Amino acid sequence: MGQYKDANQSFTEALALYRKHPEVTTSVDIANTLNDQGINYNAMGKYEDADQCYTEAIILYRETSQGSARLEIRVAKTLSNQGINHNAMGKYGNADCCFTEALDIYRKHSEAATSVEIATTLTNQGINYNAMRRNKNADHCYTEALAVYRELSEVAYCVDIANTLNDQGINYNAMGKYEDADQC
Repeated sequence: MGQYKDANQSFTEALALYRKHPEVTTSVDIANTLNDQGINYNAMGKYEDADQCYTEAIILYRETSQGSARLEIRVAKTLSNQGINHNAMGKYGNADCCFTEALDIYRKHSEAATSVEIATTLTNQGINYNAMRRNKNADHCYTEALAVYRELSEVAYCVDIANTLNDQGINYNAMGKYEDADQC
């Protein structure tokens, strides 16, 4: 836990410096640090603090994006992180909105988004749907994520494929599709 506290102290200090010297920093610098601090808070189980960081980061990215695909992809990444955080808090509807919006942004800017970002977000949305007992939606997400990972490289993404297959197997069990689960 000490490493997370040390990291949080560094993020807090960085944010204070950025805000103290706006003449040599950008909103994107602050948003990047807020996103990183949100990830750290999430790892510490401080979900409300993480949510505040993600929300502020998203606002800053959106204010500065002006249609920039690169910055809109950062919005999508932060929304995906916020979705994971909402899922951990049991706020599944909020998580669904985050994942859906992130996927919409990734697809809108497919030239700037990586397939891995899309597949990872689909897997996370599948996990969230499973928690909501929306198993058919979860299955769709897992199937699409697996197709993306396999198209990239089965060897390079074997762990991601295996984890997604495991999640899909859990989902099939929840649906009572035991033979399908056995195939995962």
